[in-house]
Amino acid sequence: MLSFDTLSLGTATTSAITVSALPLAMSNEVDGLLGMNFLRHYDFRIDQDRAVLELKLR
Repeated sequence: MLSFDTLSLGTATTSAITVSALPLAMSNEVDGLLGMNFLRHYDFRIDQDRAVLELKLR
């Protein structure tokens, strides 16, 4: 596990977060996996038709 002072995805930023990197045996359409330690700071919506994750700061 690694700790970061900040983690940003586009305009979404979270501070003091711990992350892990694991190999994913998934399709080429998967870029990664976000955990609830990041997502809990946002109201989020997944639009599967457009393959978009929408984040709104709580």
